[in-house]
Amino acid sequence: MSWWIMSWAPRQWPMRASSGSVSSSRHGWIKPRSPLNVEPSWMRSQGPAGRPSLRKDGPRLMPPAGSPGMPSTTPGRWRTAASRRPLLQNNQISAARSRRPGVRVRVPASSANLGPGFDVLALALNLYLEVEAHRATETSIAWSGSGADEVPLDERNLIVRGLREIVPEGSVRLRVRNAIPIGRGLGSSAASIVAGLMIGAGFSRDRVTSEHMLEHAFPLEGHGDNLAAAIFGGFCLVTP
Repeated sequence: MSWWIMSWAPRQWPMRASSGSVSSSRHGWIKPRSPLNVEPSWMRSQGPAGRPSLRKDGPRLMPPAGSPGMPSTTPGRWRTAASRRPLLQNNQISAARSRRPGVRVRVPASSANLGPGFDVLALALNLYLEVEAHRATETSIAWSGSGADEVPLDERNLIVRGLREIVPEGSVRLRVRNAIPIGRGLGSSAASIVAGLMIGAGFSRDRVTSEHMLEHAFPLEGHGDNLAAAIFGGFCLVTP
C-alpha cells in the first residue's frame, strides 16, 4: 500500500537544516528530531484551558532514566553535544543498539476528528505514551495511567504486537506510563503500536523508514491518519 503524506508545523518554531545521516551517540543512544527538521523545544506547548495542543514533532527514542549524559529528571534531554542527533530525518528512522539493555520511547496522542477532514487530516497532540523496555527472560508489562484496568498485559497488548513486527521473538519487560485516554478518539491504539515498532527498532540493528513503519502499523490499527500523526508529528494530510 502506498501513501501520500504531508506533515506541517508553524513557521515560528525554530528550524535547523538537516545534518545528514543519522548516527548513534557515544553512549549508543540518539536524540530524535521531527521529520520536518524542527528543532525540539524542551518547553512543552499547552493549549487553551489546559487542553492538549498541536505538537510539532513525532515520537522520541530516549535512553532509560539515569543513563549517562542524561539527568533522570529531564526525560529525553542530553548534556553531551555528541548525542544530539535526529531519530526521524529524511523520512528514515534509525535506532542504534545501546550498550545498555534498555530502550525508552515517547509517542504523542493524535486527533483525526477534524470536521470535513475526518479520516484525512490529523494532528499530533501533547499527550504522551511513555514506555521503557528491557530484554527479559519472560514478557511482563507494568502499566500506569489511562487504561491500566483495561489493556491486556500479555502478547495481545498493542505495544507488544508492534514490537513483534520488528522483533518476532524474545521476551521483554515493559514499564508503561500512559497519559492518552483510552477509547476517546485520541489515537491511543496508534501510539501503542508506534511505540512497539520504535522499541523493536531500538533493539534491532535495522534501519526502518517512517513509510515502512506506517506499513507495519496499518494492518494492526487501520487508521492511517492517527498513525501518520504519531509517526510524522505535526499536522498531517493523508491520502491513499
